[in-house]
Amino acid sequence: MMAGLPRWFLAVSWIAVAGCNQVLGLDETRLRDASVDASAAVCQETAEPKTDPTGRSWTTTWYCMNTYQARIYADANRNKELGYLETVRSWFLCYRRGAAHEGGNDVWYYTQGDHPAPGPWGYVAAVDVQAASHPYPGMAPCD
Repeated sequence: MMAGLPRWFLAVSWIAVAGCNQVLGLDETRLRDASVDASAAVCQETAEPKTDPTGRSWTTTWYCMNTYQARIYADANRNKELGYLETVRSWFLCYRRGAAHEGGNDVWYYTQGDHPAPGPWGYVAAVDVQAASHPYPGMAPCD
């Protein structure tokens, strides 16, 4: 129990959050489902600059829905896992072709992970990014 908060308050708070999630269609099962529906997926392009630890910079950031706890790898393959995304909507900067994965293609998206903190920079398999097609139209390849 959180210090100073009565049990009834915690119970009411939990019920309120659960009710909001149902109204918004955000049930835990759907959020944690490993598959994503790409049939109507749209990534949002924003003019949000980002720079990675190597000094590479981007002026465009793409926000897309992704699989809950999508794994991040050091390169466009599954040789070295670095961490994962804790959110189901994350930003991506570019794509790279690499190892084929269960999504039926070889596209990987570059981002910064959430866990462990501070988040590692790396690649997420396209199978874990909700997009109508891969690579997402308009997104630049990683140099």
